[in-house]
Amino acid sequence: MPLQKAYTVDEEKEQSVYFGITPGTPVLVELKGLGGRFKTYFVGLVPNKSFITRMPMAIDVREHIYPDKNVMVRFLSEGVIYSFKASIDGSIMRPVPLLFVSYPDKIEVVNLRKSQRVDCFLPVIAHLDELRYEGMITNISTSGCLMSFAKEDAKMVDLVKEGSTFQSEFFFFDKSDTLHVDSKVKSIKHGEIPSLGIEFISLKQELKQHLEKYVETIRQYLGYS
Repeated sequence: MPLQKAYTVDEEKEQSVYFGITPGTPVLVELKGLGGRFKTYFVGLVPNKSFITRMPMAIDVREHIYPDKNVMVRFLSEGVIYSFKASIDGSIMRPVPLLFVSYPDKIEVVNLRKSQRVDCFLPVIAHLDELRYEGMITNISTSGCLMSFAKEDAKMVDLVKEGSTFQSEFFFFDKSDTLHVDSKVKSIKHGEIPSLGIEFISLKQELKQHLEKYVETIRQYLGYS
């Protein structure tokens, strides 16, 4: 079963709000005063109660972890840095060493991406060395996208490296003609569903405007903030 992204509940709006983190995501905890900072991993959360991480292994760091100590928590998820101030609620050592931090009432967000990215499901054809590989664009922005490949077309991921360029061919559902976009590989992910993080290069103004309209439409209908 794939890991699920954490959600919390906005009691005023009575709806789920995307928290932007999955179990196993690296988390940096800064201990105010003595104790410095340590890297750990997100475990889970209890909405409006606790943010839960693994306890650090270093004994000298654990000496500075006690209830009501103020901390700053930071993590990176999908190109966005999240940070919030909190205090330590407590910890346990068995059966697994866990640290419980008070639930944030305010989260600061810094988007490192050049443009807003939204989820989508667009068929795409990648042209590489006179060969073509069929895949799906699963999220997109005006600066790039994420392409996923399956079955025999997944070999595309093994044939490229960061910086490789190729041409992408896809179309929007409200546009009849096919779009041809020069693309550069920015990241590579192997696994059950191999994927490529793509940057669009030499994007024509007309296509950029169409992408902006497409992204904005998805944001409005799917409730992106």
